[in-house]
Amino acid sequence: MYTGGDITRSELIQLSLPIRARMNACLQKYQASESAKVSKFAKNLLQCRQGLFTFLYHEGVEPTNNIAEQGVRPPVMWRRICQGNKTDQGARVTERLLTVIQTCRMQGRDPIEFLTQAIRAYRKGLPAASLLPTEENQLKKAA
Repeated sequence: MYTGGDITRSELIQLSLPIRARMNACLQKYQASESAKVSKFAKNLLQCRQGLFTFLYHEGVEPTNNIAEQGVRPPVMWRRICQGNKTDQGARVTERLLTVIQTCRMQGRDPIEFLTQAIRAYRKGLPAASLLPTEENQLKKAA
């Protein structure tokens, strides 16, 4: 396993070549499929196939979408429990709150504390609290 240090990046790239060649051959074959869905899917993958292997060539790019999956899990669970929004305004409030919560979590900040500060600032007519990462936020995250 590459991430475990058992092989080098260049070995990983070499090991991926037969898989990538087979995938390319399958996509070439199935873009001519009689099924419109299969054909469209194969054509779309052919167009972005280089991007599928970005993790091979760029350090720090994960080969899975686990981080993205973890990021969307709370909104999905919220939607399941609350059964969505009834109005467009409610949807906007929800998307903003979920964005604030996830951003705070990614920065190692307490979302409730951030929202409390934001509301206090608003009520006092002060500048809004910022979600942009600061050196202080980075230090909290590292701790």
